[in-house]
Amino acid sequence: VIVLIWGSGRGTAFNNFVKLVDLTYLRIVAPLVLIFVGTAPCGDEWEGGTACYLLGAPIRRSVLVLGRWGVAAARALVLLLPAILALYVLCLLPFEGAMANYLGELGAVLLATTLMSLAYAAVFVFLGLALKRSVMTVFIVVLVFQGLIGSLPYGFGILSLGFHARNLVWQLTGHEGFRPPTFGLVINEPISAASSVLFSVLAGVLLFLLLSIWVLRRKQFGGDAQGEGGGG
Repeated sequence: VIVLIWGSGRGTAFNNFVKLVDLTYLRIVAPLVLIFVGTAPCGDEWEGGTACYLLGAPIRRSVLVLGRWGVAAARALVLLLPAILALYVLCLLPFEGAMANYLGELGAVLLATTLMSLAYAAVFVFLGLALKRSVMTVFIVVLVFQGLIGSLPYGFGILSLGFHARNLVWQLTGHEGFRPPTFGLVINEPISAASSVLFSVLAGVLLFLLLSIWVLRRKQFGGDAQGEGGGG
């Protein structure tokens, strides 16, 4: 509050909001939140020894995966969206009329954060099912794909969900603070907002939910040990 409202070097109101959302929430906070709420719903069943209750329930494996994914995404959004709204108010409240003027841009940020959360929840539910000690492994995945690949030019950056979240906001708002890095390359045909939405939904959500269902169908539970084999 002191830095944003009374700080002497804060610059313009919306530029502050863009900088903090781009550098903090879309690159760091959102992935870290999804790591814990995404890997826990299924991964903890095997690490905690309660997978027998999960697999013994008379419920289709696809329903189990969809339910756990929905809960993980909802928990993440309950944490992220109010935080971004609070940040928006703190950044723009001191400037008369600024909050109403940038509501469209705020909507684009919330939309991108929602799509990113849905996709990352599916990815991390899959990794929580597929890997032992999944949290540590997922940290590496986030550092590589979110921190490294997501900051590379288009040829590599398109593989990152964070890249598409920032590109979506840039395409919808035109604000250069969200523009994905080009490193001096001339991009004649930037990736469209529709392409980023399709990537998040198809490659992020649908693909990894299908992989999660496939992994859960193959899993068996034998005491405290995790095994692989034909699913019941």
